[in-house]
Amino acid sequence: MLLKHSVSESDHCEAERLLFSFCSSFPAIYMARFTTMNIHQLLHLADDVQDLGSLFTYSCFHFEDKKGLVLKFINETQAIDRQILSAVSFTQRLPEIRAKYILHHSEVGTLNLTQN
Repeated sequence: MLLKHSVSESDHCEAERLLFSFCSSFPAIYMARFTTMNIHQLLHLADDVQDLGSLFTYSCFHFEDKKGLVLKFINETQAIDRQILSAVSFTQRLPEIRAKYILHHSEVGTLNLTQN
Protein backbone atom coordinates (compact mmCIF):
# COMPACT_ATOMS: atom_id res chain seq x y z
CA MET A 1 0.00 0.00 0.00
CA LEU A 2 2.81 2.40 0.84
CA LEU A 3 4.75 1.61 -2.35
CA LYS A 4 2.04 2.83 -4.73
CA HIS A 5 2.76 5.83 -6.91
CA SER A 6 -0.06 7.61 -5.14
CA VAL A 7 -0.98 6.68 -1.57
CA SER A 8 -4.53 7.65 -0.66
CA GLU A 9 -5.63 8.65 2.82
CA SER A 10 -7.47 5.33 3.18
CA ASP A 11 -4.31 3.43 2.10
CA HIS A 12 -2.33 5.39 4.66
CA CYS A 13 -4.81 4.67 7.47
CA GLU A 14 -5.07 0.97 6.58
CA ALA A 15 -1.28 0.59 6.35
CA GLU A 16 -0.87 2.33 9.69
CA ARG A 17 -3.47 0.01 11.27
CA LEU A 18 -1.86 -3.13 9.80
CA LEU A 19 1.65 -2.09 10.82
CA PHE A 20 0.49 -1.36 14.37
CA SER A 21 -1.28 -4.73 14.51
CA PHE A 22 1.84 -6.54 13.27
CA CYS A 23 4.16 -4.73 15.69
CA SER A 24 1.79 -5.36 18.60
CA SER A 25 1.55 -9.08 17.89
CA PHE A 26 5.21 -9.56 16.91
CA PRO A 27 6.51 -10.49 20.41
CA ALA A 28 3.83 -13.15 20.85
CA ILE A 29 4.47 -14.66 17.41
CA TYR A 30 8.27 -14.45 17.21
CA MET A 31 9.24 -14.08 20.90
CA ALA A 32 9.93 -10.80 22.65
CA ARG A 33 13.71 -11.15 22.42
CA PHE A 34 13.49 -10.69 18.64
CA THR A 35 11.66 -7.38 18.96
CA THR A 36 14.27 -4.89 17.83
CA MET A 37 14.40 -1.22 16.90
CA ASN A 38 13.59 -2.24 13.30
CA ILE A 39 10.19 -3.53 14.46
CA HIS A 40 9.54 -0.28 16.29
CA GLN A 41 10.54 1.73 13.23
CA LEU A 42 7.75 0.07 11.25
CA LEU A 43 5.35 2.09 13.38
CA HIS A 44 6.75 5.27 11.80
CA LEU A 45 6.63 4.03 8.21
CA ALA A 46 3.14 5.35 7.43
CA ASP A 47 4.05 8.77 8.86
CA ASP A 48 7.20 8.81 6.73
CA VAL A 49 5.10 8.18 3.64
CA GLN A 50 2.77 10.99 4.65
CA ASP A 51 5.73 13.35 5.11
CA LEU A 52 8.02 12.21 2.27
CA GLY A 53 5.75 10.54 -0.27
CA SER A 54 5.45 6.97 -1.51
CA LEU A 55 8.12 4.50 -0.43
CA PHE A 56 9.11 3.73 -4.01
CA THR A 57 10.71 7.19 -4.28
CA TYR A 58 13.24 6.64 -1.49
CA SER A 59 13.12 2.97 -0.53
CA CYS A 60 16.28 0.87 -0.79
CA PHE A 61 14.40 -2.42 -1.30
CA HIS A 62 15.27 -2.54 -5.01
CA PHE A 63 18.95 -1.85 -4.38
CA GLU A 64 19.15 -4.37 -1.54
CA ASP A 65 17.65 -7.01 -3.81
CA LYS A 66 20.21 -6.27 -6.54
CA LYS A 67 23.04 -6.23 -4.00
CA GLY A 68 22.12 -9.78 -2.99
CA LEU A 69 22.22 -10.89 -6.62
CA VAL A 70 25.59 -9.24 -7.24
CA LEU A 71 27.09 -10.80 -4.09
CA LYS A 72 26.33 -14.26 -5.47
CA PHE A 73 28.81 -13.58 -8.29
CA ILE A 74 31.73 -12.85 -5.95
CA ASN A 75 33.69 -16.03 -5.37
CA GLU A 76 37.23 -15.03 -4.47
CA THR A 77 39.04 -12.56 -2.28
CA GLN A 78 41.22 -11.34 -5.17
CA ALA A 79 40.17 -8.73 -7.76
CA ILE A 80 36.87 -8.05 -6.05
CA ASP A 81 36.44 -4.81 -8.00
CA ARG A 82 36.53 -6.72 -11.30
CA GLN A 83 34.14 -9.34 -9.95
CA ILE A 84 31.67 -6.64 -8.91
CA LEU A 85 31.89 -4.92 -12.30
CA SER A 86 31.34 -8.22 -14.11
CA ALA A 87 28.37 -9.06 -11.89
CA VAL A 88 26.75 -5.66 -12.36
CA SER A 89 27.33 -5.79 -16.11
CA PHE A 90 25.82 -9.27 -16.30
CA THR A 91 22.75 -8.39 -14.24
CA GLN A 92 22.16 -5.27 -16.35
CA ARG A 93 22.25 -7.39 -19.50
CA LEU A 94 19.89 -10.10 -18.21
CA PRO A 95 16.82 -8.72 -20.03
CA GLU A 96 18.79 -8.55 -23.29
CA ILE A 97 20.17 -12.06 -22.82
CA ARG A 98 16.71 -13.39 -22.03
CA ALA A 99 15.19 -11.76 -25.12
CA LYS A 100 17.96 -12.94 -27.39
CA TYR A 101 18.54 -16.51 -26.24
CA ILE A 102 15.42 -17.83 -24.51
CA LEU A 103 12.48 -18.96 -26.59
CA HIS A 104 9.35 -17.00 -25.75
CA HIS A 105 7.07 -20.03 -25.47
CA SER A 106 9.45 -22.27 -23.55
CA GLU A 107 9.08 -23.04 -19.87
CA VAL A 108 12.43 -21.33 -19.27
CA GLY A 109 11.02 -18.15 -20.81
CA THR A 110 8.69 -17.75 -17.85
CA LEU A 111 11.50 -17.61 -15.30
CA ASN A 112 12.03 -14.42 -13.34
CA LEU A 113 15.74 -13.77 -13.87
CA THR A 114 16.02 -11.15 -11.13
CA GLN A 115 15.13 -13.45 -8.25
CA ASN A 116 17.75 -14.35 -5.66
